[in-house]
Amino acid sequence: MNRRIYLFNSGTLHRRANTLRFVSGDVKKTIPVEQVQEIFVFGEVKFSRKLLEFLMLKGIVMHVFSYGGHYLGTFFPLRRKGDSFYIVKQVEKYLDPSERLNLARSFVRGAINNMISILRSRKVPYGRLSRLLPHVERTKGIPGLMSVEGEAWETYYLLWNDIIQDEYFRFRSRTRRPPSDPINALIGFGNSLMYSLLVGYLFRVGLDPRIGYLHSVKKRVFSLNLDMAELFKPLVVNRVIFNLISWGRISPVHFTKKGDGVYLTQEGRKIFVRSFEEMLRSTFKVNKERKMSYHGFIKWECERLKSAIMNDEVYEPVKLELA
Repeated sequence: MNRRIYLFNSGTLHRRANTLRFVSGDVKKTIPVEQVQEIFVFGEVKFSRKLLEFLMLKGIVMHVFSYGGHYLGTFFPLRRKGDSFYIVKQVEKYLDPSERLNLARSFVRGAINNMISILRSRKVPYGRLSRLLPHVERTKGIPGLMSVEGEAWETYYLLWNDIIQDEYFRFRSRTRRPPSDPINALIGFGNSLMYSLLVGYLFRVGLDPRIGYLHSVKKRVFSLNLDMAELFKPLVVNRVIFNLISWGRISPVHFTKKGDGVYLTQEGRKIFVRSFEEMLRSTFKVNKERKMSYHGFIKWECERLKSAIMNDEVYEPVKLELA
């Protein structure tokens, strides 16, 4: 069964026969290559061109993160035969102002609906978010839509204080690079995991993560993964954060201050990743009928987006009702 490998320690990753081997000090770990789909690198890991060639041949994606846990980039295998056609269709949608706006609206509308689902499941009033939904449809351009998206996230984050009772994790304002406090450190690290995860999902279904519709392609290498992350940050990342805090799995000892920023320690990141993986494996019913894991749900949504783009159909994210 394919799985994700997370490398937190420093060491060397290399090929040994038809397997991967990670050496960190006196610890040597052999990883059967058939079990690996993605590698997430957080430590100072050395590797060679031969390893990259091996990963390419096996179709393994490798994501690299900075010291602070920020997503830096991804090594891709060669694209599959026929993927060029999908890229052309993506570009056509991007260059058509009406098509691009419709897709961008879908991501913002889906994000707000999922935020509302989270708040409803926690019995937190969500009226202010609901009132933003009509603005999504009325907004005529991408800049205005980004403004609505920003207001939605700001409103949503401030409501976290009705969910999280621990003063240490109180939300005051959203800060990035560096995160100014523990709650922003959790948000930033979780979002980085989701951004990189979606790069892999999009690649595997045949979509190019460089061509997004809500987030500008001029300011970043990848943008479609940021569009799709709007849908899954509330459903996966935010719920992981709530669980870690409410279950007492994360505490002040799992954070460290460096310069002006606050970051998760290595142990804190491991704890977050374990809960992240638990969430991805957890199952639920879609439309009260189809049972699937969040891992399967994310892949399914990427496939639905691809189908809509390729067949000139309307893309509407699935609206979940959480228990």
